[in-house]
Amino acid sequence: MKLINYLALILMFVFITFTGSFAAPIKIGTTVLEGKTTKGDEIRVEVTTVNNPKESPYSTENAWGTHKGSVKPRIIISSMKIIMNDEQQYIPMSTYMDLTEPKEIKLNIQDEQTIRIIIQGGIHEEDTGYIAEILYLGDILVSKSVRHTRFPNNIREDTMYKSMY
Repeated sequence: MKLINYLALILMFVFITFTGSFAAPIKIGTTVLEGKTTKGDEIRVEVTTVNNPKESPYSTENAWGTHKGSVKPRIIISSMKIIMNDEQQYIPMSTYMDLTEPKEIKLNIQDEQTIRIIIQGGIHEEDTGYIAEILYLGDILVSKSVRHTRFPNNIREDTMYKSMY
């Protein structure tokens, strides 16, 4: 009996302090992922998607996830929030607004300050698929990298952010 209680205690400890990768499919509405850093900081990511409104400036020529010359994207990310220990972090709209037809989001917490948010999307994975990675070090937005799933080394976009304090 003591062994069972001891094992249950260990499992609870591992579950409570677990850092790693969390994933969820993205649907219309708000998708939420939560985790903790190795230091115990709470991380919450909220991605809200909507049907692409007619007045949206994003067409197929300037968005990831669609064919050039085809119809406008059906689904866009309308907002994204990164919340660390109940404080909302700065994330510019340009970080997520060109990621259309999102399918899945992953939150990868590697240690006490390295946080990666990975969004996969595209109408067809082979033709229009992309993988976007948003990197935070602590509460500082560092970069956004988007790669085509079929040609990841040839078709890509890399954005570096600088913070002025």
